[in-house]
Amino acid sequence: MTATPCPICGTPYQDHCPFDVPRAQAPWLADYDKLPSGEMSRQRHQLQLARWSLHHPQEISTNAERQYRKLVRDAWGEP
Repeated sequence: MTATPCPICGTPYQDHCPFDVPRAQAPWLADYDKLPSGEMSRQRHQLQLARWSLHHPQEISTNAERQYRKLVRDAWGEP
């Protein structure tokens, strides 16, 4: 089965987008352990946060949404 890019955030997925989850399950929450060790870059964390946020626009400002859309557009279709 081929991965399809999510129409909201561009993340490739099989059954459902991993970013379309409640805040308590947001993938970016685990990043805070990975950032200090260098296991994850700040840019990658920002992309994770942007993808989750676009699924939850009520959680962000209009300005943040604009910035996140640009981040997501630049990484469209990338895991």
